[in-house]
Amino acid sequence: MVKLFIKHVLGIQSDHEGLYGKTSAYYGTVEQQGRLTLHLHLLLWITNSLSPQDVHERIMDVNSDFQMRMIAYLEGTHQGEFIGNNIQQVQAEVDFQMSHPDYKDPTQTLPEAPPPRCSHAMDTSCKDCKETHEWKQQFKNVVNDLLLKSNIHKCRNHCKVKGICKACFPREVILQTNIDTSTGYIYIKKLESWLNTFTPTLTYLLRSNSDVTSLLSGTALKAVVAYVTDYITKTPLKTYTIFQTIKDVFDRQSTLLGGSLRDQEKARKLLTSIVNTLTVKMEIGAPMASAYLLGNPDHYTSHKFETFYWKSYVAEVLKSWKDDTNFHDNHDSTRNNDKVMVHKSHKGYTAYSNVMDYIHRSSKYEDVTLYDWIRLSTKRIIPKRTKKAAKTKDNSDISTEPDSSSDSDRSDIAEILNTADTDQNITKKININDEPLQNRRINPAELTFLAEHPQSGTHYVSLSHERFCKVPNFIGGSLPRRDAGDQEYYCATMLTLFKLWRSGINLKSIDETWDDTFTNHSFTTRQTQLMSYFNIQHECYDARDDYAKQRKAGQTESIPSTC
Repeated sequence: MVKLFIKHVLGIQSDHEGLYGKTSAYYGTVEQQGRLTLHLHLLLWITNSLSPQDVHERIMDVNSDFQMRMIAYLEGTHQGEFIGNNIQQVQAEVDFQMSHPDYKDPTQTLPEAPPPRCSHAMDTSCKDCKETHEWKQQFKNVVNDLLLKSNIHKCRNHCKVKGICKACFPREVILQTNIDTSTGYIYIKKLESWLNTFTPTLTYLLRSNSDVTSLLSGTALKAVVAYVTDYITKTPLKTYTIFQTIKDVFDRQSTLLGGSLRDQEKARKLLTSIVNTLTVKMEIGAPMASAYLLGNPDHYTSHKFETFYWKSYVAEVLKSWKDDTNFHDNHDSTRNNDKVMVHKSHKGYTAYSNVMDYIHRSSKYEDVTLYDWIRLSTKRIIPKRTKKAAKTKDNSDISTEPDSSSDSDRSDIAEILNTADTDQNITKKININDEPLQNRRINPAELTFLAEHPQSGTHYVSLSHERFCKVPNFIGGSLPRRDAGDQEYYCATMLTLFKLWRSGINLKSIDETWDDTFTNHSFTTRQTQLMSYFNIQHECYDARDDYAKQRKAGQTESIPSTC
């Protein structure tokens, strides 16, 4: 169901755009409600859409037609009232339809596709035009019926705190879409106080309750972005809760552990008890458990993510500047928390960390920044035959032996060629486009690490095409912000991400500060854009804090769909 929604409604991997425009990305999580039924929370990004701050600035420009075009788009994608009638009229119409013996509950039926569209204007004498008109009327009636049955909020005891609805119903009625000129907030037309905003087409297709909200303007919307992001990405159970639960099970099962049962039986019962207890703590219901057992995912994403412990790389850079005493004192904990693994190879036991992969990358990738390295690189083991061929080539000045590579080895090499990065500098060095695939003779050994790396000669790195790139998932705390806090640390972090280096010495000269180097460095347009995106998280969290203060003071903007 979700996959069909993604393909046909959002327009992913289909021959048409999505219902809301050309989809750039999506991230959705499956969650169970209070009655254990499953529902989907989904964030949707539209291609070429603006950030909340950019939307705010353009809306505040009185000389632009942006306001009018934005309102037209928003009113065309979602609404907060029934189609053509008010709730009393819809209720009377539905009651009349239900009295008919042929009435079918739309929540129990599938949607009917519209008839073929006529190429000419509406003509009452045209059979196809009549069918289209009848279908549109049926669409309106079905949507209104579904809204009445599924979308109308009804306050019950469980949703009230001190007599006030937790979902903030009834909502404010807005007779006409308008913009607050002081804040840039867009108040969407909403004629029904007990309805969330919705998309009629989506309601017609899903046949159930669905809410649609645009997160684009105003201080309150920035706060909502922060709330929604935290909510949709929340972990079901904290790590410390898991370990405390396991400890409690051990404490309760002390008699079992010291009993006369076989060790295998003790372990089985203990694990069963732990799993059952964790299930209760996680509050996983039967529908969610069944979904897991059937192999259905609990989240849906348009992109693949790559875990990126960014502080380890920044710490490595700062090690080269130990004389910056004051600067290092402020970030000493970051520098000392770098973790390394002990790696066993033909060279013996050596220390290894992911940071070394970038520092000792192949000379073919000299012009790859750290940010691009994280999102494009994939490390693989060099096939044995390829390594053997490389050694043979090194040991002989002229080789007259025929190529003895196996098909699997050739496929590995082909994979390198097909996934090579489109960056012009890299392409030029590797020469992947000079001749047909069958004649290209690039050895994976040429893409291995430099000799100082413990996996040099055993592993190689390929860079994927842009359309197959991964999204860096920054782990280890939020990135520093550009408009507050330690400016030197911010500049050092951004230079680490976007300037070429193998050692921290490469990033700045001894007589410059990090701020000076940052100011003088020529970042690409894309890199500048990314740095602006990094700061959006901080802007949204600031707005959330401001909004919380406004709520306490009773000075808040209305937030659509949810409080």
